[in-house]
Amino acid sequence: MDVRDTDWSQVVTLYDQLAGIDPSPIVALNRAVALAEVDGPEVALAVVDRLDLGGYHAYHATCADADLAARRMPALRTRRPSSWQATAPRSRTSLAGATSSGSTETV
Repeated sequence: MDVRDTDWSQVVTLYDQLAGIDPSPIVALNRAVALAEVDGPEVALAVVDRLDLGGYHAYHATCADADLAARRMPALRTRRPSSWQATAPRSRTSLAGATSSGSTETV
C-alpha cells in the first residue's frame, strides 16, 4: 500500500473514536496530523496550537511540518521553546547520506 492510497478521512474518524476513549493531547496531536491531510495544514494548526505539548518532540515536528506546509515561516522561528538556547547552527547528518560502512555525509 502506498501512503497516497490512505483514506485520511477514515483515519480522522478512527482518531475521533479513540479520543472518546482516551482524550489525551497525544491522540489530539495524531488526529491533527490526519486532519492536515484532509482539510489542510491551517485547520490542523488550529488544533495543534491549542495543545500543551511543548516538551514532546513529536509536537515540535508536527508544528514545523504544518507551518512549512502552510508557509507560515515566521511561526517556525517563534515556536522555539524558551528552553532552547540561541546557538550557532550545527551541521545535520542526513540519513540518506549514510553509507553501509556507517560513515555519514553532512548536509
